[in-house]
Amino acid sequence: MAAAHIPDPGDLPSPYPAVCHLSIIAEPRAALREALAAALAGHALASPLHEGGGTPSGRHCALRVSVRVGSRDELDALDRSLRAVPGVRMIL
Repeated sequence: MAAAHIPDPGDLPSPYPAVCHLSIIAEPRAALREALAAALAGHALASPLHEGGGTPSGRHCALRVSVRVGSRDELDALDRSLRAVPGVRMIL
């Protein structure tokens, strides 16, 4: 039985540019939307930041946004800027 060929990651086509659909889970705080909008400034939005629901207890809320990214470095920078917003707990 022949072993399966595993391609070298450098041989795979780049997934970029790409549109990333993000769900940002955060504690509901005053000025959360404004802080997230500031973190998104300079990035190409495919859809604007909008409400995505929350937990029944109200302890966490979800906001959604779609962003066009041109490279892995750009995606990593976006992730860092969103995670730096106070109250952000998770980005999916």
